[in-house]
Parts: sequence; C-alpha cells; structure tokens
Amino acid sequence: MVSPVPVSSSLIANWIDWKSAWRPWQLDVVRYHLRRYVAAASGYGLAVQATGGGPGWTGELGYLGQLLVKLVGDDNATVTAKERLQGVQLDIEPYVEGGWHDDTQTSLSRYLKTVWGVVTTYRRQLARPASRSLQLGFAVPFWFDGEGDAPGAVAFNGATKPAARHLVDMLRNLPGAYLVIMSYRNFTGSDDGSIAHARNELWYAHKIKARCGLLVGQQYGLVSPEYITFNGHRRRTFRRAAAQITAAFQRYPQFRGLTVDDVDSYMAARP
Repeated sequence: MVSPVPVSSSLIANWIDWKSAWRPWQLDVVRYHLRRYVAAASGYGLAVQATGGGPGWTGELGYLGQLLVKLVGDDNATVTAKERLQGVQLDIEPYVEGGWHDDTQTSLSRYLKTVWGVVTTYRRQLARPASRSLQLGFAVPFWFDGEGDAPGAVAFNGATKPAARHLVDMLRNLPGAYLVIMSYRNFTGSDDGSIAHARNELWYAHKIKARCGLLVGQQYGLVSPEYITFNGHRRRTFRRAAAQITAAFQRYPQFRGLTVDDVDSYMAARP
C-alpha cells in the first residue's frame, strides 16, 4: 500500500499558528480549501491525513503535536463525513535538535514524553463520534531499535528498553495507531537491507500481541546517499523490493504494508 495522502506540513503549521498573523477570515479560507481537498480525495477512495513535525517539537514547540491532534478532532466534528481527515501522522525528529549528540538519553526521554502526550490527546479524541476511526501515526528511524551503534536502551515510564519498543508499548492497544519504520534502503537483502532493519520492530510488536500497525517506509525522493532511495531506479525494481518485504512480514498481523515518501517521483520513474 501507499501511505495516506498527507496534507501539506506548511499548511498545517500555518493553520496551527492562528494566534499570530492569521485573521479569522483567513482561517476560514484555509479550512474551506482543506475541506475541498479532503472531499475530492475521498471521492477517489483516498484517505487524507494531516502531517506535522520539525525541530523543536520536543522542546519549546512540544505542545504542537497535541494541538494538531485536537485541531483535527475539532474540525472533524464540524464537517461532513467525506470532508473529515482520516488521521494525523507525525514525524518528530529529536536527532536533528541541538543537544542530541551531547545527551542522547535525555533527548530520547524528552521525545518519548512528547509522544506520550500526543497519544493521551489522541485517546480523548477517539471518544468523539466524528473521530472514532481517527488514525495516529509516527514516522521513526529503524535504528530506534537500539541495534548496532545506535542509541541503546532508554529509561521511560518505569522500564528501560530501546525507544522503538517504548513506542510500540504506547500504541499496543490502539488498532488505529501505527508506526512507519523508515527502513530506507533500495535493497532488501543482507544485514543492512530494508528487511533486516525493520525486523526487530515487527518481531517485538508481534511478541507483545500489539493491536497497532507497523508499516515499512521506503524512499523515492532525490536524496543522498543513493543507497537509501529508489530515485533513479525503475518502478519494477521498487515493486520487486516491495514484494520481498511483504513476503518477509505478511505473517505478522501487525504488518500493514509499505509507505512511499514521494509518490510523484515514483510515478515519474521509468516502468
């Protein structure tokens, strides 16, 4: 599967920042276009999710994740079913913030507390009729599993374990929640391939009988190094890798498929 169609992060960021330069009529314009976009996508059978995340979202901007979930819930309660956002996906990256290399454990702990707050807000939204099927996702790097030279176990909520396991624990009883494991490689084999990098998270979710989902994230955008993206490769190369990933994890009920970060690049690639 391809990930749900995201609403522009800049649009959502501006929507959130209503207390600054935005006037009421401008917010009405944003909401109008948002609803038209979602309704049009729904007509094609596509699910649309709000996206957010960025530097500072575990620090001074740590409230934005919870606010975004609440705003989506509030808006869903005022629109028709076809105009409702189907979820919220957050890409909060503590490793790009200052202080990560100086005190990784503290940064990870702050990140997990931020996610905990978002999940708590999400649980409240599920009690609202218009948001009972709302989804919540987090994009996380594969190395949050603590393997190799990645950051090891971190203490949080009375337990010490890799960050990825803490995240699965937080979402384990939420069937509408999911993690996108950014297992960015353009090959599936070897210990450095996309399958190996996603295996620990799927195994752990299966072990604890989690009800949440896990998706294997793949990259098609123009980025470097070249081995982390399918950009420049034929679509059939990606489809072959996708089939291999699916075959490796389809036995896990927590496996919900694949995501692609840049559908435009995928469609522009040679067959």
